[in-house]
Amino acid sequence: MGLLLKVVICVLQLYFLLMNLTVERYYCHSPLTGPGSDASAFLVAETIAFSEANNPLFLARPSWMRYATCVSAYTFCAGYVLILVAAALDAWRTLAVPLLLFVGGKTYAILFYHLMEFTSDTPP
Repeated sequence: MGLLLKVVICVLQLYFLLMNLTVERYYCHSPLTGPGSDASAFLVAETIAFSEANNPLFLARPSWMRYATCVSAYTFCAGYVLILVAAALDAWRTLAVPLLLFVGGKTYAILFYHLMEFTSDTPP
């Protein structure tokens, strides 16, 4: 695998980890707006601005979205770390089974999100 591809994969995994550890954990425990919210938390103001313009469902915060975000925030971190390690150390074959399980879980989560998004009361 080329160095540029490795760097891109590693940077993306670090970005996903950053989102898990900041915005998603915050969203899991507190609303983004209204009582109990803290828009000064790291990356929260930017997330609110993006959601107001592009993703009203995220701001509506239905319970299924909160639960899915909590699962993402606290379990998908491990998968992003696995991909980061696999890319950095060229350990794709060694980590193939856990990576496959993670990719399957992430694919299911994305499909579930889109199903719920397009069938919810809040239009996309």
